[in-house]
Amino acid sequence: MFSRQGFSFIELIISVAIFAQITIMVGSLVFSSLEFNESNRANKNVNMELYSNITNGIGSYIRRGTGIMYEVDASKKVGTDIHSEGDKNNFDRQCEEEEKGNFDRLTIFQDKEKTDLISFTVEKDTVNKTSRLVYKKGNNSDESGYYLNSEDTYITCFLVSVSPNPYLADATKNIKDIQPYVQIFIAGKYKYDTDSPDSLNFFQKNTYLSYKTTFTLRNYIY
Repeated sequence: MFSRQGFSFIELIISVAIFAQITIMVGSLVFSSLEFNESNRANKNVNMELYSNITNGIGSYIRRGTGIMYEVDASKKVGTDIHSEGDKNNFDRQCEEEEKGNFDRLTIFQDKEKTDLISFTVEKDTVNKTSRLVYKKGNNSDESGYYLNSEDTYITCFLVSVSPNPYLADATKNIKDIQPYVQIFIAGKYKYDTDSPDSLNFFQKNTYLSYKTTFTLRNYIY
């Protein structure tokens, strides 16, 4: 004989409570997995773009360069300009995880006649909330440049350090014999919408990545 008696009210409450607890646990696990995947995707994108900028972007142009433009032409926005504390030969400066406006500019000559030049700098757009590395050719500041990273990667730091200037009047023979070289320190993070949930902002802080390396220019006669 089967009992026709159903669940009691207490049993029903207990069942609902257990089901709700399991649902919350599963939902929390799924949400955490989505956040983790989002964090991994963001890290992968930032890492790929920064590495590409260093190796295939800036690095390739420096290696083909014939000289460093040490002087600065403010009107045309060309020349190797150090905006943060320190000088052009300070190789000890460090990028900070929090953005502090450390954006230098590097200008490299591409020919021995010093007529063909390229510059690298960071361009910030406060409206679209982007910070991108820009490559410009020539000495015309009005000429549009080419972005080297997408809007999703927010550049937080771009430090440039170069070998001593051999063209100075008091430059020693040893300095003139130095193979020209440039050190680049670049850092960035994934750009999330500032109106996104705090959970995503948490991962935004964890997508900070940086690269620091040195390139030598091709041999040339001073």
